[in-house]
Amino acid sequence: IGGGRSFIFFALPLLNVGIIISKNNEIIKKISKKTMIAVLLMSTVFSFIESTFLKYKLSKNITTDLTIFNLIPAVSIFILSLILDNSKIRINTRILRKMADIIYIIHVLVIKIFVQKSNLNNFKIFILSYFISLILSYIIIKFQEYIKIKNYKNI
Repeated sequence: IGGGRSFIFFALPLLNVGIIISKNNEIIKKISKKTMIAVLLMSTVFSFIESTFLKYKLSKNITTDLTIFNLIPAVSIFILSLILDNSKIRINTRILRKMADIIYIIHVLVIKIFVQKSNLNNFKIFILSYFISLILSYIIIKFQEYIKIKNYKNI
C-alpha cells in the first residue's frame, strides 16, 4: 500500500471508533483503569511484535505505520484519558487543539526537509520532526495571538 497513513485504513477506523465511544460514553467510563492499562500494554507489545516481524521477515524497507495492532494502543490511550480523573490537571485544551491542527499540517513538510537534507536514520528524523513541529506550532499560535492583539489595538 505504500507509505504513510491513509484515510481508508487509518482515519476512517479511528473516526468510527470515536463515534462508538461518543455513543457509549457512560459504558466506557465504567471500564476499570487496570483493564485499560492491561489492554494498552498488551496491544503495545503486539504492535511491537507485528512491526518487528514485518521489518525482519518481509523487508527492511517496508513501512510499518499501517499495521493491525497499531490502532489499538492509540484507542487505548484515548479511552484511558477519558477514564482517568483529570480534575487536578489544568491544561489549556484550546491551545492543544490548535497545536494538533498545525502539527498535522506542517509535520510532513518538516519530515521532508530532514529526509532530503540529512543522512539521519528514521528514528532520529522522527524525534527531530516531532520536536520541531511541536515548537513551530507553538510559535505559530503565539504569532497569531500577537497579530490579533496588534490588530485590535489599531482599531
